[in-house]
Formats: sequence, structure tokens, C-alpha cells
Amino acid sequence: MDSNELQLFNKINNARADNGCAPLKRSTSLTRSSEAEAKQRAADDTLDDGNTSSKAAAGGDNWSADRAFDRMMSQNKPTLLNCGLTTMSVGRGTATYERCTLFLICSDRTRVGWVATFR
Repeated sequence: MDSNELQLFNKINNARADNGCAPLKRSTSLTRSSEAEAKQRAADDTLDDGNTSSKAAAGGDNWSADRAFDRMMSQNKPTLLNCGLTTMSVGRGTATYERCTLFLICSDRTRVGWVATFR
């Protein structure tokens, strides 16, 4: 996990502690799959699709861990605060794309995808 991913991991763990849940353990093998999925979501622009009872996803242009956490809490709070889950990984992926206005003024943007996977 890089420092960005660790920041989101800690935010989720802190929210869980505030709600009486035990801390989650990190999983190296889950992290690899979460990172790969986050990169794919950023590339495909499927950032908020696929929230389930064992996964939360969020993202957008230049999204920070704070913003991803806020979105995950608003869209998938029951999963994040499920005290029955014991392990989590966080993945962050980026994709650069070009956005053009109606006047054909174009600029590069960075889309950031975040995925938290739980077991």
C-alpha cells in the first residue's frame, strides 16, 4: 500500500473504531487485486459502480483519500462499518484523459479510482 492508500485505509479503520468495530488487518494479496481494479475503473470511468457487501469504490478527477472516503461512507456505509469483516485492502489507480470544451480548448485530466475490498 502506498501512502495515499494507507491514508484511506486508516480513515476507514478510524470510522470503524468510532462505531465499536475492531481494527481491520491489511492483506497484501487483496491489495494487488484492489490496485488493479482501481486502475481499470479509472481507465474505464466506472468509478462508483460495483459497491457490494465486500467492496466499496469511488473516484473522480484528482480525488483524494478524503473525498473517496466521504463518497464511500455516503454510498456504502454498511459495508465499511460491518464489524464482522476482519481484513481490508485499498487500491488507488489513475488514468489520464483529455477533456475538451465546446470551443475545442482541451486539457489533460487525471481520473483517480479508489477500491476498498473486505473479507
